[in-house]
Amino acid sequence: MTNEPEITNKTGHDEPGVLSGGAAFPGALPNPDILEKYEKVLPGTAKKIMDIAEEQAAREAALEESAVGTDVSNSRLGLWFGFIVALIAVVGGTVAAISGHPVFGGVLGAGAMASLAGTFVYGTRLRQKDIEQKKTSVKAPSEK
Repeated sequence: MTNEPEITNKTGHDEPGVLSGGAAFPGALPNPDILEKYEKVLPGTAKKIMDIAEEQAAREAALEESAVGTDVSNSRLGLWFGFIVALIAVVGGTVAAISGHPVFGGVLGAGAMASLAGTFVYGTRLRQKDIEQKKTSVKAPSEK
């Protein structure tokens, strides 16, 4: 199979006309043979195509960096809010227990700790599952 487009005369006559064809390629860059042909037809085109591919890669890298930074910020914010909620629940449970409501205070404090522990375990498992998915999707070509 070649990357050469098939060119046909759809009129059935041997007269000048418009020829059309096409080629598809995966990724940001065309096949080097096609890139060379672009360069022969219009000098400087190969460099422009390479520049466009580099700009696209830079945009994707910046977007990825921004997404990772946002995830880190959200994680920190979640940790702080979890700490505040836990602190309020423990202090509230302690105050309730000291005020003569030991069962309510114990339930409040223990419930808060149990929910935070559950959230931590769930988040850890979710991260481990995500890491495993990424490992399997980024295997070397020889491993696929």
